[in-house]
Amino acid sequence: AAVHPVELTESTIQANSRFFEKKEDVPTTAITMGMGDILAAKCVVLIATGLAKTDAIRGLVMDDAITTHNPSTMLKMHENVYVVITAKSVK
Repeated sequence: AAVHPVELTESTIQANSRFFEKKEDVPTTAITMGMGDILAAKCVVLIATGLAKTDAIRGLVMDDAITTHNPSTMLKMHENVYVVITAKSVK
């Protein structure tokens, strides 16, 4: 399947808890998709928010390397990518 549900790790659940008033509202699952499916798309829009994404975006737009250590760099192989960046986290 192109997209599929995944269980979030406890550390991710904890990190996301700051966005919710009640613990029971914090998501424990998410939807993910593989790089092959992403690269097969006609157009990719990558939205990066917050300073924590600085290294990932730097690798995408400033470095020449394509590496699995920074999956965003694989978007260099795509012909139609839009990158939207904001230094301020969206809440």
